Amino acid sequence: MSERYERLFEGPNDLYAEDSPVLIKAHVLLRDNETGSVIAQIKFQNLTETDITFLKVRISAVDALTAPIEPSEYYIYNDVKAGAFETFGQNKPLPLPNASARSYTVAVVGVSQSDGTIWQNEDAVWHPDKEAADIAEKELAYKNAVEKKNAAVTADDYKAAAAEFAKLGDHREAAQAYEYCMYEARLCDAVEHRKESRKKKLLITAVILGALAVILVIWFVFAVPAINYGKACDLYNAGEYAKAAEAFDALGNYQDSTVMVKECKYQNANKNYNDEKYGAAFKGYKELGYYKESSKYALECIPHWLESIFEKAGGTASAKEFTAALKDFDGTYYCGDVHMYDVYKPIAKFIESHGDFDYWIDFNDYTYRSELMLTVLGVFPDTYKDVKDLKQVFSDITDSKMRTWNSDDYLADNTDLLKGLWYDYAFVRSYLQDDLVVYDFLIGDWRTTNGDYYLTFTEEDGSTHMQYNLPHTRPDGVKYYSIESMTVYLKDDEKHLATLYEITMTGYDSMSVYCIKDKKTYTLYRN
Repeated sequence: MSERYERLFEGPNDLYAEDSPVLIKAHVLLRDNETGSVIAQIKFQNLTETDITFLKVRISAVDALTAPIEPSEYYIYNDVKAGAFETFGQNKPLPLPNASARSYTVAVVGVSQSDGTIWQNEDAVWHPDKEAADIAEKELAYKNAVEKKNAAVTADDYKAAAAEFAKLGDHREAAQAYEYCMYEARLCDAVEHRKESRKKKLLITAVILGALAVILVIWFVFAVPAINYGKACDLYNAGEYAKAAEAFDALGNYQDSTVMVKECKYQNANKNYNDEKYGAAFKGYKELGYYKESSKYALECIPHWLESIFEKAGGTASAKEFTAALKDFDGTYYCGDVHMYDVYKPIAKFIESHGDFDYWIDFNDYTYRSELMLTVLGVFPDTYKDVKDLKQVFSDITDSKMRTWNSDDYLADNTDLLKGLWYDYAFVRSYLQDDLVVYDFLIGDWRTTNGDYYLTFTEEDGSTHMQYNLPHTRPDGVKYYSIESMTVYLKDDEKHLATLYEITMTGYDSMSVYCIKDKKTYTLYRN
């Protein structure tokens, strides 16, 4: 009996498009010899550390004469659960509507990931890319090696994981992870060796030295270490973890002393965290690396440590101590699978959580918090998300460029910078809507989509003027207008005569305007 499926076409492997989160590993075209239909099968690989949940592809088929079969077909991969660098999709058949198809080209046009990231590019050019494929294979091998290492218990387990890391050469932290696994393997072997050698030593001692020698050996080999071990345990139980770590360390390989050294340091880091000594806790967790959840807790220390530095006027020296502790976090096996970008994330969230622009600036000392944050950001490369722009903004705050009466010049020169940070950083929105800056920020013509209503701000002779046709009540004697906390007032000298509008900025170039007169809200866009 003949094979049911016949391979009609096999496309080029390892197709990649610039900035794509996936690689097209392989794709084939099969004919079902029972039904006569043709089926495409495609194998993808996730190129990121974030799960892929959705995929959309376009298939353009041609017949035996290479004539295009129109139109192109789109296929959806719903509810995908492709983890970091995993392959997927190869088991999903994609029936082509025209059985005369004999080959095809494929393109990924849309990808959705578990963190909400969406990649779309209908016009992306897909071409073989061996370099991207090699990196993807190494990343998958590295991930599998890390899983083996984390699950290792025996010396053989650690040696097997070390062998996987050895194959990866200098990729990521493979070399350091190899050393770590071999160290743990030797430690496991040493424990087993001590168990066997202890039995032999006891037998030889009893035969050669006799009863007296046995008593002396027992005393010095067992009794004294046992007494010291008990003292170390007492220190541990009393919560004197730093002293207990030193006591266990002095016992060398006695019983589980090497493990207890780590446990004491771990508990001491926990104690420092609970006592709000976040700097000491961070350093303790960082030193422990893989042990338990040390890497995770080290990251949790970062925003708290920053808060203590900024709120307690830690000054430049404290900021430098903080940045020194962050350095070398990446590229050492002591830090487990945590990398510098993971260290940057809680710092970015710290900046986001302090949304009042005035938090970052002291009118008596322009170089306070903004300068400290510049020191912290100096650890990270400009290629990380927003790092370059944040460095620029905090540098401008430090130089007091953002606190001048000529804010219109600053806004004009830095529009792209501020617009890029608008959505993610509330302190930028706070600055732009400050009562002094907002006049310059709003300069321009704002209109509804149909053009019926407008709110226009113009600058002339150093003053801003407002024109509007949104519903309003204009009392007599109006000379001026003012904007306070994003509410527009009409006034005569210092007296408010009427409240016109309440403005809510929905974007750098969009606003919602609540009109006091008709109690309706209108959406306007900057033209």
